Amino acid sequence: MTTGQRIAEKRREHNLSQEALGEALGVSRQSIYKWEADASLPEIDKLVALSRLFEVPVGWLLGVEDIPEAAPGEFTEEQIRVIEEIFARYQHSAPAGELSQEQREQVEALVAEQMAARPKKKRRWPWVLAAAVVLFFAWTALSSWVDQLNNRFNSLSSSINEVSHDVNQQIGSISGRVEDILKAQNSLAAEYVAQCLSLDVEGNTALFSASITPKTYAEGLEVVFQADCGDGSVTQVPGTDDGNHRFSAQITCPLTNSITLSAVLVDGGIRQTQLLDTFSDLYSSTFPEVDLDYVTRLWGERRAEDGLFHLGGAGDFQIGIAVKQRIVYSGEDPVLQDGLDVQVGLFRNRELVAWMEETKKNELYDLPAVQFAAEDGDSVCFAARITDRYDRQWMSIGVPACEVQDGELELVGGDYSASELYDPANWTF
Repeated sequence: MTTGQRIAEKRREHNLSQEALGEALGVSRQSIYKWEADASLPEIDKLVALSRLFEVPVGWLLGVEDIPEAAPGEFTEEQIRVIEEIFARYQHSAPAGELSQEQREQVEALVAEQMAARPKKKRRWPWVLAAAVVLFFAWTALSSWVDQLNNRFNSLSSSINEVSHDVNQQIGSISGRVEDILKAQNSLAAEYVAQCLSLDVEGNTALFSASITPKTYAEGLEVVFQADCGDGSVTQVPGTDDGNHRFSAQITCPLTNSITLSAVLVDGGIRQTQLLDTFSDLYSSTFPEVDLDYVTRLWGERRAEDGLFHLGGAGDFQIGIAVKQRIVYSGEDPVLQDGLDVQVGLFRNRELVAWMEETKKNELYDLPAVQFAAEDGDSVCFAARITDRYDRQWMSIGVPACEVQDGELELVGGDYSASELYDPANWTF
């Protein structure tokens, strides 16, 4: 369980919303969201405040210790309050939690005076007071000792983490060197190069150049370069020998997000394949970035008495879009995407609730008055469907999304890298 999950668990156990917890700690609701989504860690003073509020050790919040069971002789909060009240009358000049030498002498004198005045009558309160004095200072000393142990533990834990980090780095470095050595030993090439020359957005193709100098050359050796586009299509082009046993070729293949270039060395009836390079996200790189602003406006919306969420209308919900044009990687002729058709909508579980209406001011979109049902666990977000001038479509998602929790829309973290999220085929309109 992560630190964020622990904070969220304790917040729910204490029946606190993210906003209420933020107010208790003096931070924004967005800070609470980031903590629970493990996007950031609370500062030390906030961790201490969370520890006190949830009555758990700081170490438990960080996941380095379990919640300890209360010791049999441990003071309760009420007992500590009573002891503090007893000492309050004697502590006007001394620091909190500590009696001066003069005050201790006054206590001892008062106890002796009461015992001498009534020797035959047993009075319990002086003994109780004296015992309380002893217990209080014992408790103070114990707290100081525990703090010292905690400091030592934290220092030791930090040292262990540093050693572990150094060891992991060394292991990673060694593994990398071993992998490089094995690759060099098993490589079929003395030298090879592969690079993307250009992308044809309109034709949806990519142009590559590739070359290889085989480590071992035999008369009659042939080289075939191939591009595997990850969609089942494979393009093959024979290589040309420059006379120095260096084979090269240019390959044009379908433009996808996963293209692998290889060289197949054919010697008689023996075929051996040398991986040259893998190119990722080339197709996605041809789309302009379309960002949605003001998506956090959904925070805190609650289900109405009729069991539905009522949103929009009267300009209550406006979303702005910012289009960042990309220069497509196309050699000497960069291509700027323009002529985009953008539709912005409100979605529940990737299903359209309502399209928003485009205004004439600063590319803003208004949400009309809508009502819809959503159960706990349902996701609710703003998203845009974009169509470019080549009739290609993709989705842009307003991050972060919201999730219904206890009848309220709460911001949630998530993995927004999955390619399926950006394919309109996986959404319902």
